[in-house]
Amino acid sequence: MDYSDSDDSLGLFLTQNSFRDEEKSPITQNLATSAKRFEPIVSDVSDDGMISATVALEEDERREEGNKVSSRFGTPKRDEEMNNVTRRRLAPSTEKKVKWATDLFREWQLERNTKAVYESSLNISPIDVDLDDMTRDELNYSLSRFICEVKKVNGEDYPGETLHELVICVQLHFDLIGKPLKFLSDPDFLQVKNTLDSVMQDRAKLGLGIRRKQAQVITVQEEERLWQQNVLGCSNPTQMLNTLFYLIGLNFALRGGQEHRDLRWKNSQIQMLTNENEETFLRYTEDASKTNRGGLKHRKLQPKVVDAYENKKDRSRCIVTIFKKYEYHCPPEDKRPDALYLRPLVKPRGAVWFTCQPLGRHKLANIVANICKQGGLGGYRTNHSLRATAASRLYDQAIDEQLICEVTGHRSNAVRNYKRTTTTLKRKVNSVVQGISLSGACGVAPKKPATHAPSCTVVAPKKAEPTPHSAPSCPASCCRPTSTVVAPKKAEPTPHSAPSCPASCCRPTSTVVAPKKAEPTPHSVPSCPASCCTSTVGAPKTHSAPSCPASCTSTIVTEDRGGGKSITFTVNLNL
Repeated sequence: MDYSDSDDSLGLFLTQNSFRDEEKSPITQNLATSAKRFEPIVSDVSDDGMISATVALEEDERREEGNKVSSRFGTPKRDEEMNNVTRRRLAPSTEKKVKWATDLFREWQLERNTKAVYESSLNISPIDVDLDDMTRDELNYSLSRFICEVKKVNGEDYPGETLHELVICVQLHFDLIGKPLKFLSDPDFLQVKNTLDSVMQDRAKLGLGIRRKQAQVITVQEEERLWQQNVLGCSNPTQMLNTLFYLIGLNFALRGGQEHRDLRWKNSQIQMLTNENEETFLRYTEDASKTNRGGLKHRKLQPKVVDAYENKKDRSRCIVTIFKKYEYHCPPEDKRPDALYLRPLVKPRGAVWFTCQPLGRHKLANIVANICKQGGLGGYRTNHSLRATAASRLYDQAIDEQLICEVTGHRSNAVRNYKRTTTTLKRKVNSVVQGISLSGACGVAPKKPATHAPSCTVVAPKKAEPTPHSAPSCPASCCRPTSTVVAPKKAEPTPHSAPSCPASCCRPTSTVVAPKKAEPTPHSVPSCPASCCTSTVGAPKTHSAPSCPASCTSTIVTEDRGGGKSITFTVNLNL
């Protein structure tokens, strides 16, 4: 067939054959001329077959492209993938303990079976069934003996609390494989329960497990020491990272491990906000934690939300300021990983102080221990010390337990394990027991009780009008009750003041006026503490020391009634 004779031959030819383009022809050249410049390789596929194959291929491509655009569902799951989805989820630390308990049980089982074969004198039966395949009776038999025989690697006995933890972890193992069992409440496992109870009591009598190892709190004085020694601060990348970790763990009372590792930049749990008073603060919103896994069991729980405000008194110790600096010195958002804590650079490059790699798991776990070691703080200090410190400081300031739980995220009285009693409170409690003054026991001198002088009364004639005065707000011990001094109608009072009186309630003016003919009886007050006490009572002398501790004498006062009549009476100044 001559392909050049037909106008349509070129189209068929191009459809059925592939070509090697030796040289591109100009677009304006004639198609027939261009075709001569190609070397054809003739295919043995018929025209109809090629057309059908091309149409089918195009339909498949359109279908695949359509599926990619319109697909709204995920990739179908295989059976082994569904098993991983449906298995019960535990906290990573709990899963690790479960594995430890089951491995320890199998190790004990292997050693016991070996002794049963090679040490016939023991007269024991081997336990050949694997843990996962044991019946209830076999579990009852095996676990009871496991509790009595299991020991540490060095041959010492486990504390009772550890034995309880082993039994619970084995129980969780059966939950994970779809065989839920209750070793301590199911009557079928009464032997396990009684054995555990008896062994725990025996270990308690030996003093095993009585003292729990707990992370020590960091007191305010110790924290101040860390700042003063520049262990905490922002002068270099490592110091800034440690300080940010310390402040986040303290202000938000985070658990030492997973909760710190879960912090991220994208959809972050920590947000910087501003309230109606234009105060900037950081808000931590819990998403998933040890006590709130987010599943069906916890779907109605409110997440923990804690706010940390600016420290306006000292910006160098402010969590908001340090968080801003840390974010500024991190790599750009499009380059850094999602983890919040990044590895510090040994030699910072300009404004970038941190790498694009997350901080290692082990380095993150030892930050607080390293901080305290650098600051010379002894004792057992871990990342969990920050959580215990937050709860203890709130407890020391008599904050309500409900508010403490809102900060720590506890939903039970387990928060009491974190509230550590300080030495000052312990001394206060012991002082009550010993009957010692509380103020003296706490290093504060006891206050002297306020002493008040007895009432002082100056007898006046019946018709005289009294002029009262009082000092209800007087803080000194010389505060006196209301006293009244009455003068005759015609007498002119002579006021006085007490400029050196120790009390702030300088007494109102009091006056005793004697007629001209009255003979004064002098008295002196050598031991009077006030400078205003007059030494002589007479006309027109005055006095104002109604509670004067000195022995004042009396004076005779004569009042002229007119018409040559007069009345003489005695005023006792000691009353």
